[in-house]
Amino acid sequence: MNANPSDSSRFVALKSTFHSYAKWLIRISWMKFFALSILFLMAAGMLQSLPPFTWRYSERIQTPNAAKIITAPELRKPKVEIQQPPENSPVSQAPQVVISVGDIQISLPREALSDPDKLAQVLEDKLSDWEDAQEERHAAAHFKQHEISWGDFLPELAFLLILVSMVIKITYNNQIQAEHKADEATQTAVAEQLKRQLVEARMAAMQAQVEPHFLFNTLASIDHLIETDPPRASQMQKSLITLLRATLPAMRDQDGNNMRSLGQELAVVQPYLDIQKMRLEERLQTHIEVPEGLKSAAIPSMMIQSLIENAIQHGLEPRPQGGQLLLSAQVVDGRLVVQVQDNGMGFGHAITHGTGFGLNNIRERLKMLYGDQATLTLGSLPEAKGQGTLATLSLPYRTANTTQ
Repeated sequence: MNANPSDSSRFVALKSTFHSYAKWLIRISWMKFFALSILFLMAAGMLQSLPPFTWRYSERIQTPNAAKIITAPELRKPKVEIQQPPENSPVSQAPQVVISVGDIQISLPREALSDPDKLAQVLEDKLSDWEDAQEERHAAAHFKQHEISWGDFLPELAFLLILVSMVIKITYNNQIQAEHKADEATQTAVAEQLKRQLVEARMAAMQAQVEPHFLFNTLASIDHLIETDPPRASQMQKSLITLLRATLPAMRDQDGNNMRSLGQELAVVQPYLDIQKMRLEERLQTHIEVPEGLKSAAIPSMMIQSLIENAIQHGLEPRPQGGQLLLSAQVVDGRLVVQVQDNGMGFGHAITHGTGFGLNNIRERLKMLYGDQATLTLGSLPEAKGQGTLATLSLPYRTANTTQ
């Protein structure tokens, strides 16, 4: 059964009104809320005694016991009696004159009969008072006044509305704050997700390149060595195949963290160094000092290779006599510290200084994965007098099999 469209529109309007009222409540301060509440209670108290909440009306009724109206003949023929005092009454008490007019009895001293004018005035006053009383009784007997009040509930209703408004102000304010925090958390999550996707895209681009110029140079070197030194050409070709086999899993890794073991990273680094040594010949000497027990440590993929490529391309290769490269790893205070050291042109002195994209990418990935707990520092070697560079990667020590 379909709902009535008018009912649905009323519900929407009521819901919109409620939300507007709730938003207005949370915008005003508590002091203003209490001041408005007091004014609201006062207004309810005044309105309860005013129309249309309270009104009065009179009703004409018939009463069988209405007082008897004295007729004119009775007034013209008053009955006069003289009452003697009882035998045991004081001697000073004089006889009374009782004058009856209809149902009215008027007692006067007997001496009042001696002054007809005074007696007439007294009777006239008594009769006038009696007539007024008769008229009031007659009017009251025929009209009844009613009072109907619908405003007695107004103060209680006003107080109930104030209590409900207090509850709405508290709960809706908490709800708004929770929704605001949820929106902020969602926006932060979206921003982090976008940042993660950006870093992953940069990582994918970097991995997809596999340093094209390095690859092309390697293939050109292989082609040249095939004619001049076939054994070395074969060895370089095998190293290139090993490098590609070790690199491709990292390229295909869809995990947002791209975490691998230190041993897996060395499997990429070693053939790369072998190829570079065959290219540069005596100009490049390499040393790897990584304890066997640290090869299970977790480390973001391609970071070590990026640092080594940076050291060779911008430090050692531009130097005519070449130099040495040292890769070391150790655990210091529960942190994995990986260092890439060279005695090349020195930090900031190389002609081929690059764009810094690789180093910025490493820093962004570290921040995304570890927050402020991981760092990458670069500096010149003090003993080399401006020559040589030391890159230090420091991050929390974790094993690859426990990394999520």
